[in-house]
Amino acid sequence: VVRKLATDLSFPVEVIAGETIREPDGLAISSRNVYLSASERAAAPILHRALQAGAHRITTGERSASKVRSVMIDAVRSEPLADLEYAEAVDPESLDPLVDLVSGMAVRLLMAVRLGKPRLLDNIGVVVP
Repeated sequence: VVRKLATDLSFPVEVIAGETIREPDGLAISSRNVYLSASERAAAPILHRALQAGAHRITTGERSASKVRSVMIDAVRSEPLADLEYAEAVDPESLDPLVDLVSGMAVRLLMAVRLGKPRLLDNIGVVVP
């Protein structure tokens, strides 16, 4: 999205993507994390575990994006404090939701979850084997 914005607006910049920096338990480092209570903070790694579960399903042969989403949704629903807003498997360039996953395809798994007041976002990329 940022790369497309820079191109569309003719900004003279190079956008360099980087990996998400994470806490040891997998939670993405974010300024929003300070708003989590102790119990919410303990529950927060469910986002990364859910994304990893979706990625694992892809790398072990799942080719249905809806089944990958279901795995992520089920993982988040296993955490009582988590209120899922969305879980999606998308094209990393357009962010359009995917239906079928094809060998060699890049997929970005996205998720937004509320834990109390904070809304946490996370994502990971995976290539379909």
